[in-house]
Amino acid sequence: MHSGDMKRGYDLSSLYLQAKRLSEDGGASPPQPSKKNHHRSIFISDVHLGTKDSKARHLAEFLKFNRCETLYLVGDIFDGWRMKSGVYWHKSFNRVLRHILKLSKAGVTVVYITGNHDEFLRKYANSEFDNIRLVNRVTHVSATGERYLVIHGDQFEGVTRCTKLLKYIGDVGYELLMFLNRAFNKARARGLRLLVLCRVFEDPYQAR
Repeated sequence: MHSGDMKRGYDLSSLYLQAKRLSEDGGASPPQPSKKNHHRSIFISDVHLGTKDSKARHLAEFLKFNRCETLYLVGDIFDGWRMKSGVYWHKSFNRVLRHILKLSKAGVTVVYITGNHDEFLRKYANSEFDNIRLVNRVTHVSATGERYLVIHGDQFEGVTRCTKLLKYIGDVGYELLMFLNRAFNKARARGLRLLVLCRVFEDPYQAR
């Protein structure tokens, strides 16, 4: 075997391993920065802890390498709707919570704004636990003095908040979209792995 063939085989093997990781986690592994990035504020929403569709592993990696003065959790961090019918809890969910608690203990102001999927927390609004504030809405002041209302979008949807039928239809539609998204990601990952395998077994002289 020529040295060029050996190099080609090594490259294709690396592609295959990458495709295998894609099929296992539904996306490329997040980057691993060598140092922590500092931000004045970070806004995060719709994590949906307690569901299979949560991308908590990626969020845990992000929180590991990013620091801020104020962390805004803008609703639907937990998915109380799904957890009513059964709780799905992955170890990556614990990592997310540990990172958030670690930030609050380090002096970062954590503001939790309630959403519709975690509306069970709304009755506890205007409470404070250590360095974590629980509110329904809050005003963010930028570095240049501009004021912004920070709120979860469902509070603008008066009809769905008042009509249980529409709320149920929206919930079913959301679950259907998540199911289709999971199926699409699995099919895409299998297709990529098949493509890489085909390249592994093709004639090594064909590309010359």
